Amino acid sequence: MKPASIENLTDLTFSYQLYDLYTEDINHLRSAIGRVGDFVNPVDSLRGPLQAVIFEMAANALKALYKRAYFEYMLIPLGMDDLPYPDWLDLFRTEIQVHRAENFSYLCREKGISIHVTGTLHDKNIFRIDVANDGVPTEPEWKRIQSSLETARQLESLIPILELEREDGSQEGAGLGLPLIIMSLKGAGIDPGNFSLFVEGMKTVARLDIPIEFDPVAASEPLRVMNRNKETLAHVWSLFRQIDLSIIRFDLNGVPLSASKHMLANLRIPPDRYEEFRTLLPEKMLQDLFQGPQSVKNIKRISNYRIYVDTFDKKERILFNVSGILEGNAVNTLWQEVTLSGKGLQLDEGTFNGNLKLHAILAPYIPQLVLAKAREMAEIGRRTMPEEVKEITVMFADLVGFTAKSESMRPQMVVELLNLVHNTMVMSIKRFKGTVDKFMGDAVMALFDLPEHACAAAIEIQNNFRVINEFRKEAGDESILLRIGINTGSVIMADIGTEERRDWTALGDTVNTASRIEKKAQPGSILISDASLQKANGLIRRRNRYILKVKGKKDTIMVHTITSVFFTNNGSTQELSMIYDETS
Repeated sequence: MKPASIENLTDLTFSYQLYDLYTEDINHLRSAIGRVGDFVNPVDSLRGPLQAVIFEMAANALKALYKRAYFEYMLIPLGMDDLPYPDWLDLFRTEIQVHRAENFSYLCREKGISIHVTGTLHDKNIFRIDVANDGVPTEPEWKRIQSSLETARQLESLIPILELEREDGSQEGAGLGLPLIIMSLKGAGIDPGNFSLFVEGMKTVARLDIPIEFDPVAASEPLRVMNRNKETLAHVWSLFRQIDLSIIRFDLNGVPLSASKHMLANLRIPPDRYEEFRTLLPEKMLQDLFQGPQSVKNIKRISNYRIYVDTFDKKERILFNVSGILEGNAVNTLWQEVTLSGKGLQLDEGTFNGNLKLHAILAPYIPQLVLAKAREMAEIGRRTMPEEVKEITVMFADLVGFTAKSESMRPQMVVELLNLVHNTMVMSIKRFKGTVDKFMGDAVMALFDLPEHACAAAIEIQNNFRVINEFRKEAGDESILLRIGINTGSVIMADIGTEERRDWTALGDTVNTASRIEKKAQPGSILISDASLQKANGLIRRRNRYILKVKGKKDTIMVHTITSVFFTNNGSTQELSMIYDETS
């Protein structure tokens, strides 16, 4: 039980000065950490995980302290301070193995250097534990420590670190200390981001901020755990009645053995026709749950499986969420009716994992602009995409002569070439805050909020393809050349198509003009409209300008070949310039 008042937290504060991990002081520290763990989570104590983490933090700090003492008070007096780091590190390890920590503990006491472990209430929601050691790491050591910490935060297992240690035992490597700390925090449910390492003056500090969930009202009345008794059964029965829960029991082949009256009533089965219940169960469900490698016989349980079932009178389809477990030679399943508010709404059937896999397959085929707008509409309760008029910059990029090239290429080579082109373009479009509206064979249409971002993406694309073409030339392959056209103006973001296939895309004269400008561009160049140039307010540098007559427009338009663009990145202004051939 947690103290009833926040002031009681100050009773948990502690401070210890340590020279080693084997004297009585370490036992006092363990007790103090244990009290913190019990307080943070009285039901499922964090005593063990926190003790392991703090002990590892202290061990790392002592190792750094002992290395400093060994170098300053043993090697330097002997005139061995010019030894390469790996050599004197081997000597240090030998000294540790032969004499353990006793000699270093005595030396640190004699020289008055130690580690300090403190626990303090940082604010009402954080209990902070610091482990500080005298001395700071060298620059190479500090880089290694930061690299090790970053690697540890990405780990899901200690196996890669163990393998690395086995392969490279002669060097210091990343070690197990930081990975053990991070993995222990993950296991205890504490965000690894709450652990940090930093230098403060002439000390190195390892810090752990432990979040405290504290409700002063509820703290005086701890959670009461219900046992398996009449009270629990009464609550369960109340849930069954109130939330429309039903039970069906199957054999291992998916044949229903029994069903609750509530389920039969939901499906409107007449009392004299109960035996026909099994004919209503979809074959898809029986195959998914009782056949194949993912059947309940193999994985022992059913979790969040959705299925539509027709009522006996065929007037309604009811969506159920099914969960269950394998018990002996039968499968007990719990069915909950899922209510969808809104006409025409429908969820996918099948397992949760199966739908996730389907989503993973489909997601790359749906434009990110459409996904973002759909989420926005769903959050405000709308079920359709809006029509919006907005000012936007449109970029068209097209592969020159692709149709002719593809006639002499194998289909697989065509696919590989298109993937190379699209991947290179999309990488730059995303880098400069654009979104791909659509792919059109070998062409891409992208949208940007600012013309300078569109120009930066276009310049990077053309520069990247100049580098790619150098490698293709070395390999004896034909160069890949692109035309890029950019225009800025008002567009209509509209929902078009049929009920089976729809698109939310930019429409209007601005889009058409951007496409026409691209068609007039020279291979390897970028043409932008005067509207884009003016909108960028001096951020775009041009090389030439032309007056064009384009298809579909009564008046001529002015366009520019651009050479460079200025844009803001991380608060600083940068310039990106076109790489031109000497002959261009």
